[in-house]
Amino acid sequence: MSLRRVNIESNILTKSSEVDELFILKCLSKFHKTRALSDFKERQKIKNYVATVYRQTPAEFKFHFRLLPSTFEFLLMQLPPAETFLGRTPIANDRRLLLTLWVLANEKETFRSVAERFGVSESSAHRIFTSTVDAIHNIRHKYIVWPQGGERVRNSLGFQNLRNIPFPGAFAAINCTHIRISGNIKDNSYLNRNRYHSVNLQAVCNFEGMFIDAFVGFPGSCHDAYVFSNSPLYQALEDNPRLLLPNEHYILGDSAYPLTKYLMKPYRRSILMPPEQKFFNTVLSSSRTCIEQAFGGLKGRFRRLKGIESTDITLVSKTTVACCILHNLCVKQGEDIEEYVEVEDCYDSNEREAVGGLDCSLQFKSVECYDLVLDTWRPVSEMSVCRNGVDVGVMDGVMYAIGGYDGTVHIKSLEVHRPSDGVWYSVATTQSPTLGPLRHCQNVEFMVE
Repeated sequence: MSLRRVNIESNILTKSSEVDELFILKCLSKFHKTRALSDFKERQKIKNYVATVYRQTPAEFKFHFRLLPSTFEFLLMQLPPAETFLGRTPIANDRRLLLTLWVLANEKETFRSVAERFGVSESSAHRIFTSTVDAIHNIRHKYIVWPQGGERVRNSLGFQNLRNIPFPGAFAAINCTHIRISGNIKDNSYLNRNRYHSVNLQAVCNFEGMFIDAFVGFPGSCHDAYVFSNSPLYQALEDNPRLLLPNEHYILGDSAYPLTKYLMKPYRRSILMPPEQKFFNTVLSSSRTCIEQAFGGLKGRFRRLKGIESTDITLVSKTTVACCILHNLCVKQGEDIEEYVEVEDCYDSNEREAVGGLDCSLQFKSVECYDLVLDTWRPVSEMSVCRNGVDVGVMDGVMYAIGGYDGTVHIKSLEVHRPSDGVWYSVATTQSPTLGPLRHCQNVEFMVE
């Protein structure tokens, strides 16, 4: 019995000492936390920034917030009043909307700098942004609307007057674009063919470039046809296309989409393609450029869509739809969308590039682009030197030309080409000359050898 009593007392003492150690560690952690807080200096915030905004000219206001003051006031009336949070007085709606527009207009703006500019905490800035995006998203039924009644006739006539040679029966244009996700996404299904994480935005626009349907959220690795076949628009068209389209009218798509009784696509490329089919493809492509311009205007105006720093796919999707709503609102208010149209830094999946090469003993520095849909070649800006056997790859929308042979020596230099710039830039030199296709290069998609 005495031995058992000793063991029990020993266990009690051991547990007691462990509790004491935990108590001391807890007190020390509180002390260090208090000390850290006492040494913290509050960051300087911009005082009365909103007041200075209202003193700006319309041009200055539009430069910063991407829409005119009149459009801003109209939008402000469409949003519900802000709700109280934890019993606090809500921040004024105009300040909330200005903060949200500022975030959407700037690609790299952090919530820390936004909070300092608008005189709120970082957590409040993020909460204001998400709640305002939700409020804008909730009015999508007012601004992303499929044409009905008289709008159908107006839209059909608009497409017929859009080009000198219009596509017969054109009613709308459809396409997909990638919305980059800058957050740490571990799901590789969101990794698209350009080697960055994104979600797919499928949109349909009218002749004015206004979005009449928007479907977003599928991973960037999904093909356009797969996204379309899983969209509510596809199901509605399959059930009864005449509810959405007038008789003998069509939605225009590119070669990625299926050919149906309501969706028209180009002829498949062929070496022996007859002139009639080439002309058909040219007219169709010309009539559907409105969707490309709409995407360019959307991303140019609201640059946040070039890289949304969030892993919350729901927030990414709502932010994208909110930008589509704001885009349509600007068009309705008479603002010019072409002012913000940008050429995306990527290469069309329907194009292939021929870079450099050899003709007998003559080396080339020329670059040409072949359109698989139109079956035509067009010149691209030349490289700085002739390159035969050049290594060519595309990564993140930029084309790289590495090494090669200029007819005299093997080349060590590296050049890059960005579609929006239209010129080649010399970047660096390799340690040794390269000739022939690269075999091991991570995250590079090769287009030609």
